[in-house]
Amino acid sequence: MTYACFADWYDALMAEAPYDAWQSFVERAFARYAKRPGRRVVDIGCGTGELAIRLAKAGWQVSGVDLSEHMLAVAQAKAEAAGVDVPFFEQ
Repeated sequence: MTYACFADWYDALMAEAPYDAWQSFVERAFARYAKRPGRRVVDIGCGTGELAIRLAKAGWQVSGVDLSEHMLAVAQAKAEAAGVDVPFFEQ
């Protein structure tokens, strides 16, 4: 499936998504279940990077992975605009 056209308006469609709740879930899950100390996470299926960027702003070391180079291009631009370093990988 291609996300070339979808990438440009994905964030508008996801504007009401509960990103704050998702971030809170990740943080609680890591606090409870993490076997090693540290705040490192891979956002698989990161799309335009919204959750990855939020986690990076909160001090997490995040990498993002997605199938779509177009979604990742948007994610990279958003990360740069947010002033966070999130490596994104197409897989």
